[in-house]
Amino acid sequence: HYYFVCSYNTNVGKNFNINPTILVKSDLVSTQFDINLLMTYKKRIWAGFTYRKDDAIAFMGGVDIKGKYRIGYSYDYTTSALANYSKGSHEIVMALMLK
Repeated sequence: HYYFVCSYNTNVGKNFNINPTILVKSDLVSTQFDINLLMTYKKRIWAGFTYRKDDAIAFMGGVDIKGKYRIGYSYDYTTSALANYSKGSHEIVMALMLK
């Protein structure tokens, strides 16, 4: 499997960061790509979305607590033929940030 990631982080005003990302995944037989956009407010509150070609869209959000903990939620809505079997999935993230 091969993965290619391209990301750019930029400040928008004093309190906002925007981070667009492209992820390309391939096994040289099939290729899939994701386009992501993540916006962060005051380096604490974040929200964003992902588009996965011919498969799904996802919405996410969360909060960083004291720069040490991260709690987030994501909903992945299926748009492919699998939508007949799954209307989407939920994900809860709890992380300890190591520096």
